[in-house]
Parts: sequence; C-alpha cells; structure tokens
Amino acid sequence: MATQADIARNLKLNQATVSLALRGHTSIPEPTRERVRREAERVGYRPNSYVSSLMSHIRAGRPLKDRGCIAVMVDAKSESDWWSLGETYRWYQTGMARQAERLGFALEFFFLGQQGMRPERVDEILYARGIRGLVLGAPCREHKTEPVSIHWERYACVTTGYSWGQPVDRVANDQYGNVLIAYAELLGRGYRRIGMSLSVENLRARGSRWLGGYAQSEQEYFGGQRMPVFFDSPERPPVETFRAWLDEYRPEAVITLTGQELEWLQALKKRVPEDIGLVTVIRPHDSVCSGVEERNELIGAVTMEQVVTQIMRNGQGLPVQARLTLVEGEWVEGGTLRKRNADVL
Repeated sequence: MATQADIARNLKLNQATVSLALRGHTSIPEPTRERVRREAERVGYRPNSYVSSLMSHIRAGRPLKDRGCIAVMVDAKSESDWWSLGETYRWYQTGMARQAERLGFALEFFFLGQQGMRPERVDEILYARGIRGLVLGAPCREHKTEPVSIHWERYACVTTGYSWGQPVDRVANDQYGNVLIAYAELLGRGYRRIGMSLSVENLRARGSRWLGGYAQSEQEYFGGQRMPVFFDSPERPPVETFRAWLDEYRPEAVITLTGQELEWLQALKKRVPEDIGLVTVIRPHDSVCSGVEERNELIGAVTMEQVVTQIMRNGQGLPVQARLTLVEGEWVEGGTLRKRNADVL
C-alpha cells in the first residue's frame, strides 16, 4: 500500500508538503497540490480514515473520544506466565502500556498458550475487529521455528527483542554495546585479565552479540582474545567446570549475564570483589552486582511509537528491509567491583 512518504520521495518533496497538499491546504501552491494529487492517484494512495480523524482531533486540540486498539501477541499462557519468564517482560509491558496511553491507543494482549489461540486465530480476530497495529511480544518459544501464518499485509507490525524470526521491524537491547560498557568500566578500575561467562542456552538464543562485544574489546585493547569464554555444561555441575576454568585462565574479573556466577564464586570460597570482580550485562533491578541494566521499559515505549508511526503512514505489511532499533543500557553501581581509579587507564 502506497504511503505519503512514497509520494514525497517520488516527487522529491518533504512529507509535510505532501500531507498539506492532500488536504488542499492553501499554503501549498495549486500546481504543487495538483502534482501531489496526480501522483497519489498514480500510486494508488488511500488515506487512513482512522488516522485522518485522529489528526483532525489533535490539530483542533480536542480530546479523543474513540481510541484505536493495538494488539500484542505473546507466546505464553497468560500474563502471569509471561511475567514468570523474567522481569524483562513486565517492563516491556509497562513501557508499551504507558506509551500507548500517551498516544491515544488501547492495548489488548493475545496469549498463544491459551487453548485454541494460535496466530491464525489471532489474525482472524484482529481483522474482524479492524485492529491494524500488532506487536510480537518477546520471547518467542513454541512458535520460534515454525512459520507464522498471518496476513501481514493487514498490519503495522513491530517486535521486541530478537526471538521472533519474522522479518519485521524490531526494537531490542544493544547487547553488543552493553558488553562494551561493562568492559570499559572494568578497564577503568584497573582490571586487565577479563573473562566472560555465558550459558549454552543463551548462546543458542542470541549470544553472538555478547560474544561480539567481548571479542571486539579484547581485540581493541589487547590485540586479541586471551582466554576462551566459559560456557556452563549440562553434563557437569557448573561449579566444577567454572572452578577448572578459573584455575586455568585466572581472570581478574568476569563479565556475566545476570550474575548467577556470584553463587558459584561464593561456593568456591572466592571473595568478591577482593579476589575477583564480577559484572553483569543483564543486571536485575534487585541485584547486588555491578553492571548494565537493560532499559526494557524504554524498549516497550519505542516499540509502541514505531507501531503508531507505521499506522499513521499506512505502513502495513512486511517491510522490504526490516529495521533494527537498539537501546543502550545504563551502568548501575553495585558491590562486586573494586572502586574506580581515575588515574587508571
């Protein structure tokens, strides 16, 4: 479906000019208005009636009596099941809900784990109700590898995180950049032998981005990776394999995901941070660890902004080139690193 942006690009005009011309605004010269009208007809542009009504209310300063609805499809049985997967998803929901409210939309959640609630059924419901905005809410579990049969051309669609494989626009944490933040903090506190610990499960999901940040830092500061990344093994207790890795490579500090390694270090009678430093790149809000907190509420808000923007532009269907928007995390001080020395590199 053609959009105002398509018309603007074809005529080498800005989108504001096209919007005004299509409304017959007298600030746009008549020849330009006519050019825009002809091009709109040629490309088959059709205005979005909901958006036209919405914008007229906004321009007039009148409150919206009728809000549109945006659907969020979640691969879980219920809201509580979704939240039980980790605090990330509660913050996603909070960010989406608050931003939807600000933008004049309601949210409705569809949980694929409920009986009979498959993507095809959600598609039928949304189409019947005229809902044109859709969020694929992370994480995707049961539907990760199988094709999702939805009429994508009906919807403006964005996903959170990396787990949904559909080629739609997505908003996600900058996992690569968050490792760079953690590594720089360690250097600033005098740590030099810096290791990384990942779980095999997370590596399979999306670990290459964390690995990429670590490899980049090792290459930039020390000319290459000096020790292998530790991966916990399902065949052996993690404390055993972690002890062997520590003894062989003797890291001064370890970059981890959520900090479960703190328990392993305590079991091995290692003092943190006196004997070894520990930093997380998915720091839980209630953690005692130093690390990078993902800004998941902001990710939810940006996801909602992007869906609404697509609706406004009649941007339905799978994009020719999907966009990835990354949100950088925020450093939070904890108790698992020694104090920063301003005189150290």
